[in-house]
Formats: sequence, C-alpha cells, structure tokens
Amino acid sequence: EPAHYALYGAFAGLPAAWLLRRAAEASWARAAAALAFLCLGFHPRSGIENVLTVVTSASRARAERAAEMKPIPLGGGALVPAVQAEDLAALKSAFDRVMGPGDTFFDFSNEPALYFLLDRRMPVPFLGPEFYESEGAQRRVIALCERERPLVAIARAGNGLDAIDGVANEIRAPIVAGYLKEKYRPFAVVGGREVLIRADRRAR
Repeated sequence: EPAHYALYGAFAGLPAAWLLRRAAEASWARAAAALAFLCLGFHPRSGIENVLTVVTSASRARAERAAEMKPIPLGGGALVPAVQAEDLAALKSAFDRVMGPGDTFFDFSNEPALYFLLDRRMPVPFLGPEFYESEGAQRRVIALCERERPLVAIARAGNGLDAIDGVANEIRAPIVAGYLKEKYRPFAVVGGREVLIRADRRAR
C-alpha cells in the first residue's frame, strides 16, 4: 500500500540522509560501509549494487573535479576551479609588480576576500559598497582613502558582484564612484576585473 511505502521511506530515508551527511565529515570508506549495511538490511542484493554504484560514481566525480582544481594564494591548500585560481594568481602578480610589501589597494567590486587572498590590508573598515551607502559613510571612505592613498583600486568585478542585489555599486555609492573616476585611471583588466591606478602616483 502507498501508506506502507511512505512509512518505509521515512525509516529508510532518514538514516540514509544522516549517513550521507556523515560522508562529508568522515572517510568515504566508513560512510560507504555504513550505507551498505543500511541498504542490506532492506534489500540485500539491490542494496549493495546501489551502494557500489554510488561510491564508484562519487569517486570518479571527485577525481575529475580534482584534476580541474588548483590551489589559491594564501588559501591554506584550498582548491578552486583552475580558471578562478589562475585569475587570482594573475591579479596577485599584477599587484605585486606595482605595489611594495606595505602597500594596499581599494576594492569597490564587493570582493573583500581579496584582501586576505592577496595578503593586503583593508584601507577602510567596510567590506563593500553596501556597507557605506549613506553620504556620511561614503565621505568617510574617501577621507580614509585620501589618507592611505592606495595605489590600486578595483572598480568592477566583471560579474554579478557589481550589482549583488540588482543595484549597481556605482548607484549604491555614487560619491565613492565619482572619487575613483577623479583620482584613478585605467590600469588593467585581470580576470574580468577592471583595475585602476592612482593618477598622481607612479608605480614602483
């Protein structure tokens, strides 16, 4: 009866879901063995075949993903898609060519993680344009940038982060956008990011 199948699914599905979650935390061997035991308790033959298929497919998929992944700067060994890792490496290389160890940049592209990944300090205490929408906050950002005078600025990310909720960063923080246009000039496009360099400073 359908009702019996629903009850069966509840008793079998909940433990299976728990075991699959544990697979992300424990070794695949232990998780696969536990899932196999669970399946064998209900359907000995089909259960083991299904488990072997799932484990084999997962292992193959992980191997294929690993071949396409690369580490990122200061990522602690974390792997990301190769294209993303190469973009970050190219951006770091471009920054290192024009900035000294103590210099930093200003990010207007809503990518605050770049400060960590590129090993540069934040010149302002705001993670992104959505945190300084008010006129007062924008004036503070400009004042801090004038004090710090970052040699480089990222104007646009070249992706959805430029308008994370449908509102463009230039519209969200127009005073800061105008400041960047006044004080900076185009420098490079790296991985789709529009990078600016301060007009009144020379690269080292």
